[in-house]
Amino acid sequence: MNNSRTQLTRALNKITELHDLDRVTDNQIIHVAKMFDVNPSILHVEVTREKLHFLSILADKKNAIG
Repeated sequence: MNNSRTQLTRALNKITELHDLDRVTDNQIIHVAKMFDVNPSILHVEVTREKLHFLSILADKKNAIG
């Protein structure tokens, strides 16, 4: 199993390309992890991190507006 940062980034990019992040399922994460030969648990953490990053950007924009 290859858990290099490059492979994890490629897998995360594929997930964001194929699926809406707030609706991606565990099975979809597992499928993409197998495609890129990465640990599904680590990829799940990366997906969660990306979701939180997106939500923080939305919160910052909302706070800036009003």
